[in-house]
Amino acid sequence: MCLHVVRLRASGMVRHSKLPLWAWVHALMLLTADKRGVSALALRRHLGLGSYRTAWLMLHKVRLALWLRDERYQLQGTVELDGASIGSRAAENQDGILVAIESRTYVDKKGRSKVVAGFAKCEVAPETTVAAEDFLKRAVKPTTQVNTDASSALVAIAGFDTDHRKMGHDKEALDAWLPHPLHFVENAKSWLVGTCRGIRKKYLPFYAAGYTYRFNRRNSKDTMFHHSPRAISNGVPCHGKCFVA
Repeated sequence: MCLHVVRLRASGMVRHSKLPLWAWVHALMLLTADKRGVSALALRRHLGLGSYRTAWLMLHKVRLALWLRDERYQLQGTVELDGASIGSRAAENQDGILVAIESRTYVDKKGRSKVVAGFAKCEVAPETTVAAEDFLKRAVKPTTQVNTDASSALVAIAGFDTDHRKMGHDKEALDAWLPHPLHFVENAKSWLVGTCRGIRKKYLPFYAAGYTYRFNRRNSKDTMFHHSPRAISNGVPCHGKCFVA
């Protein structure tokens, strides 16, 4: 008879954690149940944790696990790619971000078709040709059609079938050609200001990962929470240095 005992916290993101498993499950529920997520301060209050850093580290571990889960997928079909800035100059945490979102055609019950946003990928990186090419190689399948604006960094991308249009400062034209990255970034900025305040620049990838995970499952809110325990159980342990150079 095998008497080997395997603890539920023996692997994944919760490895070596001194917190009870129910605390992690509760944190996942709070992070995924609401489109605004949860801040470390609110998580500390909900769980009755002894320190802010404990709640902060829990959320960062979870966000990294969610990012690792989404990294397994690649975008396909027609993809909208755009670069923008995220964060605030006043808070000194502003940085560049690259966003790629599938453009899907949806037909309703009456036979009317409209273009909707599909799966998204984002990366905190400057809008340069090198960064964009590296991002697309990991985020997008090679046969994908990539639509961009006419910025010098994005028109010279090699290895992909790209189409670009000159937008200038015409927001209506941008909204017609690249609507989904524009709305993604605007909503992400509002979320950062409304839920996560006082964040440091080097931790922006954590927050972008958590936001993207919820965005990709916005149409399956009932199952969003049920996928998250699998993500943290399959993730690698994080000791507070994830994403940070």
